[in-house]
Amino acid sequence: MIYVGVLEKGEDLFEGLTRICEEYGIRQGVIATGIGMLTDFKVGYFDGREYHVEEHNTPYEVLAMQGTIASGERRFHVHAALSGPDHRAIGGHILEARVDPTLEVAVVPVEYVEMRRVQRGTLWVLEVSR
Repeated sequence: MIYVGVLEKGEDLFEGLTRICEEYGIRQGVIATGIGMLTDFKVGYFDGREYHVEEHNTPYEVLAMQGTIASGERRFHVHAALSGPDHRAIGGHILEARVDPTLEVAVVPVEYVEMRRVQRGTLWVLEVSR
């Protein structure tokens, strides 16, 4: 089963993803795709030790979006490729974002394994168990 939700202008990305999960009763899963636009976002590149973060305050087109939704704390891990007014692509880990004007997201629930985020040193990693 694939569930589709729409986030509206001004909505926080992670609050919107939480709303979609609550509406459909999704405890954990995979963000299969997202298309639309984001603004006021922070995108990070992780070099193995720390994130190098860029902030963008103008709307960018979402070219691709995917991620995981773990049960429990720190549940969303979202990556995206985006294109700005200059048509150049940027991408990485989405740390925060607002929707402008809309974002369509498809989520696939995962039911037969347990997906949790666990801290290992300074990293939060996905742990999958049966």
